[in-house]
Amino acid sequence: MNKSNLVNQLIEAKTELEEVIKTLSNRNQTGPEGKICIKTVSNKPYFVKRIKGKVEYIPVTDTETIKELSQKLYNTEVINSAGRDIQQIDKCIELLNSNNKSVIDSIPEALHSYIDTDSQIDEKYAEKWASEKITNTNPKETKSEVELPNGIKVKSKSEWIIAKTLDDYKIPYYYEKPFDNYGSTYFGSPRYDLYPDFTCLNKRTGQTWYWEHLGKMDDPVYVSKNLNRIMNYASYNIYPGSGLIVTFEAPNVPFRYSYVSGLIEKFLK
Repeated sequence: MNKSNLVNQLIEAKTELEEVIKTLSNRNQTGPEGKICIKTVSNKPYFVKRIKGKVEYIPVTDTETIKELSQKLYNTEVINSAGRDIQQIDKCIELLNSNNKSVIDSIPEALHSYIDTDSQIDEKYAEKWASEKITNTNPKETKSEVELPNGIKVKSKSEWIIAKTLDDYKIPYYYEKPFDNYGSTYFGSPRYDLYPDFTCLNKRTGQTWYWEHLGKMDDPVYVSKNLNRIMNYASYNIYPGSGLIVTFEAPNVPFRYSYVSGLIEKFLK
């Protein structure tokens, strides 16, 4: 992973935390005023609430007020914790951005022409990434019928265009490999109910991208099923343009090689 990808992930995490703060802050605007506390008298706890310096007892029978103020207290602690996390993220981003000098810039310019900046480490990683044997195939889909020069069979002419273009650009990829979210700290086990059309590697950044092609946009049932499929990726923080490429096709909208190559240039090179 390069530094810019790490910064982008930190920015995404910060955005999520800011959304949490916004949501919980809005929730805390409703409900009873005050902050709940516990006051102990003769070793017996009592519920009290503090409002503008004043203290009021809450009858133990008033469970609704106790519940709402307890939730409000919890929300406030989550907001404070998220705020501290944001401060740490800001510090990390500042440190990562404090030295924007690239590696090649640290080497005398007279030597630049002798250096291959496409590190062999990337190629070795790509070879290892592409060497995995797939033992599980998608049991729900129709039989593959269109064959590529490399022997891989896909299900449609449009998928053939995508695969052929990936080959032309020498992009490592798998076809209908069980989703396993490469590189995630939290999710690493394959999902055998989700088979991305293509699982691709950006050799420059080391990032894995998933590519879904929706080829029947004139079929409402197909559209509904596949929109839900796209939204499944969101639970892994993968969205179109951020780890996920989505292409579409309809009878009156022909699929174009130039569009596919443009996506590859933008996200996979």
